[in-house]
Amino acid sequence: MNGRAIFALVAIGVLWVSPFGSLPIARAQDTTKITISPASFDFGVNPGATETNVIKITNASDTELTLESRVENILGADENGRVQLTEKETEFALSSWVTVTPSRFTLKARESRTISFTIKVPVNAEPGGHYGSILIGTVAASSETTGSSIVQRVGSLLLVRVAGEARELGTVTNFVTKPYNGTWQEQKSSDNTTTFLIPDAQQLAKEKAARYFSNGPITFVLSFKNNGNVHFQPKGFVRVTNIFGRVVAQLPVFPRNVFPGVERDNAVLWDAGKLWGGYYKAELVGLYGQKNQVLSATTTFWAFPHGAAIAIGILLVLVILLRKRLGKVIQVLVKG
Repeated sequence: MNGRAIFALVAIGVLWVSPFGSLPIARAQDTTKITISPASFDFGVNPGATETNVIKITNASDTELTLESRVENILGADENGRVQLTEKETEFALSSWVTVTPSRFTLKARESRTISFTIKVPVNAEPGGHYGSILIGTVAASSETTGSSIVQRVGSLLLVRVAGEARELGTVTNFVTKPYNGTWQEQKSSDNTTTFLIPDAQQLAKEKAARYFSNGPITFVLSFKNNGNVHFQPKGFVRVTNIFGRVVAQLPVFPRNVFPGVERDNAVLWDAGKLWGGYYKAELVGLYGQKNQVLSATTTFWAFPHGAAIAIGILLVLVILLRKRLGKVIQVLVKG
């Protein structure tokens, strides 16, 4: 690919978990479907250490496939879970440390096999996070060259934290409310105790930030910025209180990786249905990093249901009309 950066969909563990395992990086036709497991690895290592593990590859199609492995570096991820990859060396590069065996192999229809990979951490490795992805792609003969081209790829993330003085520095750069008129998915936490409501990213992108709502659902869009040198996952909840200070909702924040140097959105959905009119305040109560540092932010909004608006409008009209009649009555009484 001549070192150019590409955008690719990968399964990112808790960053963007598929309940069915890995997701295709490039969704080609389902006639050549391959899957990879696990979707991500998270290592804590010392400089000079060596880590070895295996990945399971499955050919879920009805045809024999020739597959090729390669490793690329991660530049970051957007709010949709798309990871930006590059063959170039970056500040947090990992690819030059990784060896995958075998680099090319064939799988029969419905066949699975494991391949191994080794991470050799340099003795002088920079402390903090280093990120890459092992990519497995189908290979098709090219009609223009004697080589081959990758036509479909799936990936498993490698998140490596090198011991030493890591800088964990996260901030909340934005906190806004949006209406939401789409569908959402329910995602259970790993311990099955928390349910996250995850809105459709494309639909949410169409919505504009607002401060006034006639009904729900409402999304709270948080922007997290990583100014450190190691990834983190914001966790916690958004607490919503009404005009009387009563807590009306406590909504969990879905944990998504935020890579160093990256700003990433995270949406929290409130399936509020009908809202009582009045003033509301939403507060992020969050933590991040190995030391559970605090993340906090506050935003406010108003609810004004259509029914209440009509009722208040009618009441105002009646008050105006009655005020005129009442004024005439008072004048008659005063003048005798």
